[in-house]
Amino acid sequence: MAKETTNSEIDVTIDPKEIETKFQEIAKVSEVTPTIDVTGLHTIANKAKALQDIDITNDEKMAEVTAVRKELAEARKQTVDFVEPAREKLYKVYKGTLQVKNILLDIITPEEDRLKAIEKERKELDTRNARVALLPMRQEALAALKDGVEVTDEFILDMDNDQFVTYLNERTTAKNEADRIALEAEKTRLAREAEDRKIAEEAATKERQRIEAEQRAQEEARIAKAAEEKVAAEKAAQKLIDDAKADAERIAKEAEDARIAKEAKEKEDARLAEEERQRIEAEQRADTKYQNFLKENDYSEETDIINRDGSTVTIYRKVATITI
Repeated sequence: MAKETTNSEIDVTIDPKEIETKFQEIAKVSEVTPTIDVTGLHTIANKAKALQDIDITNDEKMAEVTAVRKELAEARKQTVDFVEPAREKLYKVYKGTLQVKNILLDIITPEEDRLKAIEKERKELDTRNARVALLPMRQEALAALKDGVEVTDEFILDMDNDQFVTYLNERTTAKNEADRIALEAEKTRLAREAEDRKIAEEAATKERQRIEAEQRAQEEARIAKAAEEKVAAEKAAQKLIDDAKADAERIAKEAEDARIAKEAKEKEDARLAEEERQRIEAEQRADTKYQNFLKENDYSEETDIINRDGSTVTIYRKVATITI
C-alpha cells in the first residue's frame, strides 16, 4: 500500500476546479456518493473565516463560534466518510484520492483549529470564572488555618480543585505540626512556671507568717491601749449622756409649755372666730328677715316710713298730704 500523503506534501496550488473534477471522478469510479461538495466546504470555511476578533465573554458570539465549528467538524466527518470508503476501492488512484482528501481537509482544518482555539480560550475563561467564584470559600478555608501564611489571589486561582485540596491538606498538616510543637513548648513553659510559683509561694508563706506574728504583737498592744481608752471614753460618754438627758428634759418641758400655750391660744382664737361667725350669721338672718318683711308689706320709700326701736321695726304708711 502506498505511503499516506501528509499536509506538507500536498500541492495546495491545484486549481479548485481541478479539485472538483477529481472529487467527482473519485465519486464516479468508487461508486461512493458524497454528502458534501467542494463548494459547500468553501462556503463553511468562509463562514468560519468571517468570525474574527471574537469577544470570548460574549455568549451570543461564542454560540455562533460553536455552531460554525460544529459545521466544520461535520464537513470534515462527511469528507472522511466519503474518501475513506472510496480509498478501499481505488487503490490505483490511491495517491490522488489522499491528495484530494488532504486538500479538502486543508480548506477547513485551519479554520476548525482556529475556532477550537477560541473555544479553548472561552473554556479557560469559564474555568477561571468558576475559580473566581470559589475564591472567597478557598480564602476562608486558608484563613481558618491561622498559620500566618499569605498567598496572592492569582496563586489560588492557578489551582484546580484537586490541586487546591492537596495544597490545603499540606498547609493543614504543617499547621497541625506547628501547633503540636507549640503545645509541647507551652507545656514545658507551664511546668517551669509552676515550679517557679511553688518556690515563690513557699517564700511568700514564710514572709506572711513573719508579718502575721508582728501584726499579732501589734494587735495585742493595740487592744490593751484600746481597753484603757474605752474606759475613759465610756466615762466621757456617760457624762455626755447625762448632759444630753438633762438638756433633753429641759427642751421637752419647754416644748410642752409652748404646746400648752399654743393650744390655749388656738382654743381662744377658735372661740372668738365662732362668736364672730355666729354674729355674722345672726346679722344675715336678721337682714334676710328684714328684707322679707319689707317685701311682704309692699314697702315704698315714697309712701312709707320705717321706725326702728331696738330689734323692732315698724312701717308707717302716709295716707294723704295737704298744704294749708
